[in-house]
Amino acid sequence: MWSARRVWAVLILLAVIAFIGDLFGPAERWWGVDIGATAAVLFRLALIGSAVLVGLRPREVLPETWSLAEGRAWLGLAFMTMILLAFAKLLWNLAQLPEVPVTPSQVPAGHFLRDLVLIYIVWLVTSMLLGRGAGAVELDERDLRMQNRADRVGDWALVGAIAQCILMLVVFPAALLKWWLAPMILAHALIGFLIVRTLVEHAALVAGYAWARR
Repeated sequence: MWSARRVWAVLILLAVIAFIGDLFGPAERWWGVDIGATAAVLFRLALIGSAVLVGLRPREVLPETWSLAEGRAWLGLAFMTMILLAFAKLLWNLAQLPEVPVTPSQVPAGHFLRDLVLIYIVWLVTSMLLGRGAGAVELDERDLRMQNRADRVGDWALVGAIAQCILMLVVFPAALLKWWLAPMILAHALIGFLIVRTLVEHAALVAGYAWARR
C-alpha cells in the first residue's frame, strides 16, 4: 500500500504533466481522445486531490528529515514551474496574433488567468495545511540562512535578465525589437522577469537544502 507521501508526490507530478498536456497538447484528437480537455480535467483533479490529501494527513506527506520550509520550497518550485509554463504559452499566443495588442482587453489571457488563480489558491491552501501539520516551528536559523541565500540568487537572476535586455537593446537593430518594445508586450516581458526571478529563488532554495543534506 502506498504511503501518503508517495501518493502526494505522484499527484503533484501528475498535475505538472497534465498541465503541460493542457497547455501544449495537440489540437486534433488522438484515438478519439481530446488530449487538451482530458489533461485539463486531470490537472484540476490532481491539484485539488493533492490539497485534500495534505488536509487529511498533513504530518505524513513530507519526509521526516525535511523542515516545513523545505517542503514549502519544493511546493513552490512545482507551482512556479506551472506558472512559468502557462505564461510561456500566453507569450506564444501573443506572438500568433495578427496585430500587437494595445489594450489589456485585446490580450488572450483568459486561460492563463484561470490557471493562475487556481494554482495560487491551491498553493496557498496547501502551504497553510502543511504548516498546521508541522507544529509550532515555522522557520529556524538554518531555514532563514537558506532563504536569505536564495533571495540573493533570485535578485542576481533578475539583475542578469535586465542586463541581457540592455545588451539586446544595444546590439540588435530596432526592426528586430519592434514587437518586444510594444507597450503591452513589454509589460508582459517584465511580468515574465518577475516570474523567472521567483522560480530561480525557489530552485536555489531547493538546491541549498539538497546540498546541505549531502
